Amino acid sequence: MTDRPMRVVPEPDDFSDLREKIETSGLAPAAVGSWKPQEEGAGAEIMGRVVAVSEVDGAYGTKPVLTIDTPSGERTVWASHAVLRGELEKHPPAEGSRILIRYDGTNTSQAGHQYHAYSLAVDRTLDVGPGQKWVDVFNGTSTAPEPNAQATPQTAAQPAAQGRSNTGPVDVSDLPF
Repeated sequence: MTDRPMRVVPEPDDFSDLREKIETSGLAPAAVGSWKPQEEGAGAEIMGRVVAVSEVDGAYGTKPVLTIDTPSGERTVWASHAVLRGELEKHPPAEGSRILIRYDGTNTSQAGHQYHAYSLAVDRTLDVGPGQKWVDVFNGTSTAPEPNAQATPQTAAQPAAQGRSNTGPVDVSDLPF
């Protein structure tokens, strides 16, 4: 026999005091669920009104996160796939705008790479100027570009990679992944 102190086993705890505290606090639920369309498969949709947009820094860069008030409650949409980010850049939703996002499944590009495809419809979009990020415009944190701040015109000495410049939103319809 060792001289260790005897372990006291607490009575089972059903956390009823903490449950009561939450239920009587009058606070709204803290967590919102994330929309995970890959789990639902192609054709999965989320629709509602855009109530917030933020950005999250992660291992693969900064990604926009939308909070959408849906008929079943608030949900977040993480724009972690390039096609969805591109669609949001082309059609940046305004606060309170109605939005519908459909996950179209995985597709294969002409180069043979697979990518996640999305369709997006918005009833009101933001007016985003050159050099502005739509997330900053949504949140009112974007500074207006300088009056003469324009993209450098393309010349024969500065050809755009595959016909595209790097001065604006990327057309993701031809991405190789």
